[in-house]
Amino acid sequence: MNALLLSIGLFIFAWITHVLLWQIYTPKNQSLALIKIFIFVAVCFILLFPSWLVNTFSVPLLLGISMFYLGTLGCYLIVYTAVEETSPSLAIFWALQKNIQKGCTSKELAQVITDDTFIKPRINALRRNGILVQIAESSEYQLTSKGQKAAVIATLISKIFNIKRNA
Repeated sequence: MNALLLSIGLFIFAWITHVLLWQIYTPKNQSLALIKIFIFVAVCFILLFPSWLVNTFSVPLLLGISMFYLGTLGCYLIVYTAVEETSPSLAIFWALQKNIQKGCTSKELAQVITDDTFIKPRINALRRNGILVQIAESSEYQLTSKGQKAAVIATLISKIFNIKRNA
């Protein structure tokens, strides 16, 4: 039980660190910054409490704690990248909440979700993360080898969960 509590505690501490740092400055490559934060928190804990860790936990348990912590980091990165930018659903909620008394027409909602607010920021994020590249000075994009791997994984996940396009 102590191993689980330690893993959860480290995750919570890393998450709080993330939230506080983002209040001061949001980095361009947020995923890489999150990985660095989580690793920094773990390394600091190991350096601050080495004898306690060795005296309290066996080597297999320490490996389990590490695997759980890295697993939570992986899950958090997946969730975070999905909400890193404002989602279309969130933008619709905000527009409807702003006009809670009279509501919004479909035309008004369509003005909330534009290329500038949704497509361009996502393309820029994918470019920053090395998922796609722009071909010369044209308006065309191509997946990088990293992007091709990500596309295969995304396609596989969508098939597993039976996610249809525009469902």
